[in-house]
Amino acid sequence: MKEPIMQDHILAASIRNGDIPSFTRVYETYHAYLFRFALRFLKSTEHAEEAVHDVFLKLWENREADPTTLRHE
Repeated sequence: MKEPIMQDHILAASIRNGDIPSFTRVYETYHAYLFRFALRFLKSTEHAEEAVHDVFLKLWENREADPTTLRHE
């Protein structure tokens, strides 16, 4: 996992405001780590890629939500 350049809470606040470069930075920082994590459990490259894609899609779609009220669906 890459070392975060900005503190995560600052990036999260920027993403909530629709800042695409902040979202890109989070993607670049965490994508490989999340992919390896998913692959360890799913045992399928295709399924791991899809799961990680879904994580980042949900992050973007729910960027304006209060993180304390989000529920796993």
